[in-house]
Amino acid sequence: MKERIQGLDFLRGFAALGVVLFHLRVIFENFTPKTAFYDFLQNIPLPSLFLTISSFSLLYIYKDKFFNKENIKTFFLKRFFRLLPIYWFFLILAFISNHIFNIVLSKKLLTSSIFMFFSLIPEYERGYVSGSWFLGVDIIYLLIFPLLILFLNTKKKAWAALSITALFAVIFKNNSVLIQNFVYYVSGFVVYNHLEDILKLRTTKFCNHFFNFSLICCIGLFVINYYFMNNYFPQEITGTIIWMTLLASSLIHLPRLYNNKITNFLAKTSYSVYFMHQFLIILMWRLNAFNLLVDNYGVEKTMIIVPLFVISVSYGLSIFLRKYIEDPIYTAGKKWIENKKIKVIKREEEEVLITNSTV
Repeated sequence: MKERIQGLDFLRGFAALGVVLFHLRVIFENFTPKTAFYDFLQNIPLPSLFLTISSFSLLYIYKDKFFNKENIKTFFLKRFFRLLPIYWFFLILAFISNHIFNIVLSKKLLTSSIFMFFSLIPEYERGYVSGSWFLGVDIIYLLIFPLLILFLNTKKKAWAALSITALFAVIFKNNSVLIQNFVYYVSGFVVYNHLEDILKLRTTKFCNHFFNFSLICCIGLFVINYYFMNNYFPQEITGTIIWMTLLASSLIHLPRLYNNKITNFLAKTSYSVYFMHQFLIILMWRLNAFNLLVDNYGVEKTMIIVPLFVISVSYGLSIFLRKYIEDPIYTAGKKWIENKKIKVIKREEEEVLITNSTV
C-alpha cells in the first residue's frame, strides 16, 4: 500500500474553491467597474491544476499495475465509475433546466456530451454541461494514458514532451482546448519521473518550509508576469511552471496549516462542487436573481449574499452527492469489477483442471 499524499488533497480542494471564486468574479463584473484584479484572476488557469494532479496521481497509483490486458480494463472501468455518474447527473439537470427555460441547444452537442467525445469537435468542445470542457479533455487524455506511460517513462522523454506540448499550447491556444491543456497533463509525468529526487528532499534541514516558500514564489511569479510584464509569458507557460512547483513542494512536506479537516473536506467535495456551483450560478442568472438582489439590497450587500449562498449551497449539496451518489456508485462499481475478476480467475482455474485431466 503506497503512502497517501496529502498534498494532492490540498491542491485539489484549493483548485475547486478557486474555480468557485473565479466564477463569482464573472457575476460581479456586471455590477461593479471592471478592475485589473478581475483580469488578474482570469489569467490564473485554476482548472488546469486538476489535469496536473490527475496525471500525477494516476501514475502514482497505477503505473506499476499496467502489465496485462485485465489490469488496463480494470483501470478504465474504475475511472468510469469515478468520473461519469456525477457528470451524467449534472447533464440531466442541465437538460431539464434548458427545457424549462426554453433554451434549445444542438442535438449533436447533447449526443457528443452523453458519450463524452465532444472535446474532439471544435464547435462543441465546451460541452453541454457548464464547465465540462475540463472533463472532456481529461477523458481523452485518459484514453491515451497507457500509451503515455510507455513513451514518457524517463525524465528526458517527459521534459521533451513538456517542451513540445508547451509550444503547441501557445500556438494553438485559441484553436483547441485539447492541445492547449495537454501541457498541464504532461507536467504531471515530469513531476512523477522526478519523484525519487523530490522525496530525498524530505531529509533536508529546511524541508518544512519548502511549500510556503514555493507558494510565495508562485504567487509572486503570477503577479510580476501580469502587473509588471503585461503577461509577457503566456499563462500556459507560467501556469505549468507554477503547478509543477506547488505539486513537487507539496510532496516534500505539507504544513499543518494546509493539512486539516477543512482542506480534506474541500478535497473530498471538489469534483461535485466543480459542477454544482456553475449550475447554481446559471440557474440564478436565468431566474434574474442577481438583478433582484441588487434592486432590493444594493450592490455591496449582494456581493456578500451571493458568494455566501453559492458557496454554502454548493458544498452542502456536494456532501449529499458524495454520500448518496458518488461514493455508493464507485463502491458498487469496484465490487462489480472485483467479482468479475474472481469469476475470470475461477474460469481460468477450471480450464487448467480440464486441460490437466485430458493430458
